[in-house]
Amino acid sequence: MKENKQNKEMFEKIFSTDEFHKRICGFDFEEAFDIWNQKPQVANRRLAGALKITENIDIIYDSDNVDDCVTCIKGILSNIEEDGFKQWYLENDDNIRNMLSPMMEYFCFHKIYRTETNTITLFVRKLLPRSIERYKNTYEMVLWKSDHSISAIMYIPLCIGETNETCLSSRSYVFVMVEADRRIDVLTHQNFTTTDVPTHCLVTSQEWLHTVLIKKITAWMEAASLSDHGLRKQQTLSQINIESYMQTYNRLKKKYGPYFVENWTESTDAQKFVYEDIALASYLIVLWSKEREERDLLKMQSFIDLGCGNGLLVHILSSEGHPGRGVDLARRKIWNMYGENTKLEVETILPDTTTVTEDWIIGNHSDELTPWIPVIASRSSFDTRYFVLPCCFHDFYNKFHHKDQKKSHYESYLEHILQIGRECLFEVAQDMLRIPSTKRICQIGTRRNSTYEQV
Repeated sequence: MKENKQNKEMFEKIFSTDEFHKRICGFDFEEAFDIWNQKPQVANRRLAGALKITENIDIIYDSDNVDDCVTCIKGILSNIEEDGFKQWYLENDDNIRNMLSPMMEYFCFHKIYRTETNTITLFVRKLLPRSIERYKNTYEMVLWKSDHSISAIMYIPLCIGETNETCLSSRSYVFVMVEADRRIDVLTHQNFTTTDVPTHCLVTSQEWLHTVLIKKITAWMEAASLSDHGLRKQQTLSQINIESYMQTYNRLKKKYGPYFVENWTESTDAQKFVYEDIALASYLIVLWSKEREERDLLKMQSFIDLGCGNGLLVHILSSEGHPGRGVDLARRKIWNMYGENTKLEVETILPDTTTVTEDWIIGNHSDELTPWIPVIASRSSFDTRYFVLPCCFHDFYNKFHHKDQKKSHYESYLEHILQIGRECLFEVAQDMLRIPSTKRICQIGTRRNSTYEQV
């Protein structure tokens, strides 16, 4: 297929990176963009994350099958449920044909960046704003192609303006790596800088591409080239819906944050502890909502926080409708602020014999109790679940001794607590929280890997 003259200058190169080391290849390019696709918040602080709302779909783009490609794209875009999208994209094929098809044609057949085949991979991602009051969700169609010599990726913003008209496709941008040149070319649509952007849309600028994103991409490529196992891309909040989490977090932050930061009576850092507990409460509320839906539970789950400390997590969860209590060795001054609906108790916990009646046990930086949390849950009932956030390195009766020199002390301890949960016959999931702490990996023990009679 010949390149359409109309599309020849659709994109223009705005800059190129410096030359790479010769060890860097197309695989490293792919590894770096996997991070940007899955975890855009690590580069763009306005984002809370991204949801991939379609699977990867491979299509062969050619002048003979444009209608088939339009049908395929309609199927992809049908996954978008925002107001205005169906009217614009799905009820009129010409909108897709006139707007997206020329870009796909350019991406496939530009003479400089053409690969050996015209197969491209498509998916759509939803960009989630950190500030849901200021920005709306923004969608991007991502096009990917590669062969032994060229790797390229294009991002096409899909946004509906205030009058339900499509906009921002002209804010598309492309990264291309020709391995022989050992550099990345960055291109933007020819109308990139002249397109008005609604204030609620999250789109990038040429300056940000140049000063921030490309530096992240090249650093990730360098790291990938030096690693024998590829880049570690552990996703935060992998066990819950990120969009639900951000909505819950923003609501609780506004509801509880300013008051408790201003009136904090403890000697600890109010900003850190208040917003960390708000984040933990948001995570648990969304996790438990998901569990109620999956297990057809009618009641809000009950909980006990063992080693509850300042008690703020207990207060928030209780105030949000979950019946529960917190237990600690000593009373804190701030407990007086919570009121009688927040149940906090001073009690010495004897982990060798303790059982609970609540649905969930929480161990939030629970120190010496941490290895006991799965054991207590297992002993309490067949259906008791637990959430633990390991911090200080305690074993059952003494300090945890780090043995595997190939792993950090923290990694070894996480593995130790994970193994305890599994030996107690729990299915244990591990997740990374978004909290202001260096130790932010939690473990969640849910269904038991046995029948009731076996326990």
